[in-house]
Amino acid sequence: MNQFEKLKEEVAAAQSAIFDPINTILASAEEDSQKYYGKSIRSAGNRLKKKMQDIRKSIKHPAVKAQMTIIQVSAKALREKLIEESKTK
Repeated sequence: MNQFEKLKEEVAAAQSAIFDPINTILASAEEDSQKYYGKSIRSAGNRLKKKMQDIRKSIKHPAVKAQMTIIQVSAKALREKLIEESKTK
C-alpha cells in the first residue's frame, strides 16, 4: 500500500471519529428543532442550544484537534515527497 492509500485511510478514520458523534447530536437535536420552530416550545429551544454547544465542544476537543494535526502533517509530508519525486524526474 502506498502513502496515498495510507493517507486516505487515515482521513476516513478521522472523518468517522470526528463526524459520527456530531451526527448523533444532530439527529437528537432534530426533534427539538421541530418542537421549537414548529410548535414554539421554549424548553425545546433551550435543549437545542445545549446540543449546539455540545457540537461546538466536540469540534474543539483536544482529541479531534490532534487527529486533524496528524492528517495535516501526513498530507504535508506526502506533498513534499511528491514534489521531490517530480523534481528528480
